[in-house]
Amino acid sequence: RLAALRDLYGDDPGAGQAQTALEALAAGDAAAAEAGLAPLRAEAEAQVMRAARVLRVAGDLAAARGDRAAAARAWLRAAALDPTYENLAVASAGARDAGDVATAAAYGPALLGAAVRQFGQGSAVHGEALASVAQTLLAAGRLADAEPLLRDAIAVSRGPNGARDAAYAQRLNNLGALMRAAGKLPEAEALYREAVEVDRTVLGERHPDVALRLGNLAELLAATGRVDEAEALYRQAVGISLGTLGEAHPDTAARIGALAAFLQAQGRDEAGAQWAEALRVTRAAYGPAHPEFPVRLAQLADRLRDTGQAEAAETAYREAVAVLAAGGAAAAADHGRALNNLGLFLSGAGRKDEAVPLFREAVAVLSAALGEADPAVATVKANLAAAGG
Repeated sequence: RLAALRDLYGDDPGAGQAQTALEALAAGDAAAAEAGLAPLRAEAEAQVMRAARVLRVAGDLAAARGDRAAAARAWLRAAALDPTYENLAVASAGARDAGDVATAAAYGPALLGAAVRQFGQGSAVHGEALASVAQTLLAAGRLADAEPLLRDAIAVSRGPNGARDAAYAQRLNNLGALMRAAGKLPEAEALYREAVEVDRTVLGERHPDVALRLGNLAELLAATGRVDEAEALYRQAVGISLGTLGEAHPDTAARIGALAAFLQAQGRDEAGAQWAEALRVTRAAYGPAHPEFPVRLAQLADRLRDTGQAEAAETAYREAVAVLAAGGAAAAADHGRALNNLGLFLSGAGRKDEAVPLFREAVAVLSAALGEADPAVATVKANLAAAGG
C-alpha cells in the first residue's frame, strides 16, 4: 500500500515522503515508517476537512435554489467526511426534508452520540438532537420509538440547561399529537395547553405559532365534545392569522378551513360561507402558479358542494381543470382526475349531457398519461357509462 501511495503522488513531494516510509518499513522499522508518513496523513486529513466544508456550502447553495435532493446529497457526503454534530444535524434534517426518511432515521444514533460527545448529556444541544431524531421517527411512522425521545427532549428543556422557548413549545405540541393518536386525551390536552402558554409568553399573544397551537387544542376539544370552547379557539386562531399574516397566506387559509370544517361537523349553516371564504383566501394565498393550488381548489370544491354552495363549487372545479390543463404533460394525470371530478359534480346535479364530454376527455387524458390499463381509466369509463355516454 505504501508503494501504491508513492505512485499515486507521482512527481509531487509527497512521493518522496512515501518512499522514505517505504524504505523504513523495508528495513523493519515500522515506527520510523509511521513517522515518515505523518506529514502526508496530516495533509490528507486537512483535505478531508476542506472537502467536507466545500460540500456543506454546496448543499447550502442547492437548498437556496430549491433543490432539496441535491442539497441532501451534498450534506450527507459532508457528514460522512466530517461527522460533527453540526454536519450530522444538517444531513439528517436535509434527508428528512427531501423525503428520504429512512436515511434520516439511520443518522439518528450518530447524531445523538455526537451531541453528547461535543456538548454533554442533558445539554441544550442534546435536547435539540433528541427532538430532531424524534421528529424523523414520527415522519417514519415509528411512534413508539419517538415517544421516549420526545419525553427526554422535554425533560432537557425543563432542566437546568434547557430553555422554555418556542422549540420547547414545538416539542410539547409533538408529544401532544402523539398522545392524542394513542388515545391519551387528558395528557394530550395538558401538553397542548402548555404549548399554547409557552408560545404566548415567548412569542406574544398574537403570533402565528400561537394560532397553530390554538387550532390543535380546538380540534382536541371538539373531538371530546367541548364544542363551545373549541369554536372560540378556532375563531381566535383565525383572527390571529388574519391580523399577523394577512389574507394572502396559506396558514390563514388553513385556519379558516379548520373553522369551516368544525362548523360543518356541527351542522351549522355558517359552514358554507366559511368554505367560500377559505376559497377566496386560498386564491390570494397560492395563485395559479403554485403547485398546491389545484389540489386546494379540488378539496374546497368538494366542501362547497357538500354544504350546498353549488355555484361556487362548480367554479372551483372548473378553475382546477383550467389550471391543470395549462400545466402540460407534468400535470396531465391530475388534469384527467380534475376533469373526472367536474364530470361527477355535473352528473350528480342532473347535468349528464355536460358530464359525458368531460368523462370522455378524462379517459383520453388519463390513458395518455398513465396507460389504458391503469385503474383510474377504468373508473372514469364506469362514470362515463353511468352518465349514458
